[in-house]
Amino acid sequence: AGMYPAAQRKLPMASGSRRCEPRARHRIMNRNFLLALDQGTSSSRSIVFDAQGRIVAMAQREIRQIYPQPGWVEHDPREIRDTQLATARQALAEAKLAASDIAAIGITNQRETTLVWNRATGEPIHNALVWPLALIHI
Repeated sequence: AGMYPAAQRKLPMASGSRRCEPRARHRIMNRNFLLALDQGTSSSRSIVFDAQGRIVAMAQREIRQIYPQPGWVEHDPREIRDTQLATARQALAEAKLAASDIAAIGITNQRETTLVWNRATGEPIHNALVWPLALIHI
């Protein structure tokens, strides 16, 4: 049972074998790039790497720091999403690539930041709460 119906196959195949159509094989073979999404406490960044690990393109945008009271730091979750998406699109455009050229995506994020979303609506309940580095020294 291949991935395409037997009527579409041009050559006989062993049971359990799979074959890509020529166009699909070409698309898979051209996916030689990695997109790294780096969402940090001060900016969103996207980097495109080639198969040899060289940087092909990079885009970065700062994110606004919100200080509701001394010692507290928050981020607007929509701004996090929007800047990360914008940098990914910008890096792909600068590399002259489409999303279909990306073989994999690596993600690094704010491990010390907490965000709660409404399960039913998908909307954030509040700003993201950032663990400020200053608290480590208290």
